[in-house]
Amino acid sequence: MKLNIDTTMQYRFAIHTRRLTIIAIVSALVLVVAGSLVLLSTFPALSGAHDLLLLAAYLIGFLALAFLLPMLILLYSYRRSGVWIEPGRVHVQFPGENQQEMAWSEARFAVNEGEEYLRASKGKEGLGHVFGETRYIRLHLEGLPPEQRAQAEQALAEHIQVRRPRAFTLMTLFNSRGELVARGRLYLFDNELLCAENRGEKRVGDWSARHLP
Repeated sequence: MKLNIDTTMQYRFAIHTRRLTIIAIVSALVLVVAGSLVLLSTFPALSGAHDLLLLAAYLIGFLALAFLLPMLILLYSYRRSGVWIEPGRVHVQFPGENQQEMAWSEARFAVNEGEEYLRASKGKEGLGHVFGETRYIRLHLEGLPPEQRAQAEQALAEHIQVRRPRAFTLMTLFNSRGELVARGRLYLFDNELLCAENRGEKRVGDWSARHLP
């Protein structure tokens, strides 16, 4: 099915949101249990166990609240996050990161590491990048359900080439003093080696490519 490239396609990080929602619901239920323990401690029949129940209630309630509040903050952030594939550009908003964007006139191609890599990393590693001449952006496609990842890749393919590497590896770069300089990925294509470096919060780095013998 050919997509309309004049239409903005929006994708939310539903997998991440689903996990956070489950944790938030469990934390809220545990908080209710803690409140129930506080209520039980006021009954005269349980006066002998009053201190023990109250201590347990406070401990359980504190732990539940410590989990619940960050989850609610993250869920609020995820409501404004996603991947937008627009007629003139692609831009990504991910919680805790600055907005990333790249115009199609700047973009050269996208790289999809594949579902096998996503399963091997248990969904924790980034999936999908768009490369320009001097920088790249991370799409965070690992946060999309499989059917939406396929749709997003198809939408990208309407604007730029989507390439799949023969192999790739994560890498860490150090200087001569042993200090961490950058993290990145090394991609091997059929006749090309691509080095993608991440030197800062904006996930913008230089990349270089050279033809292999």
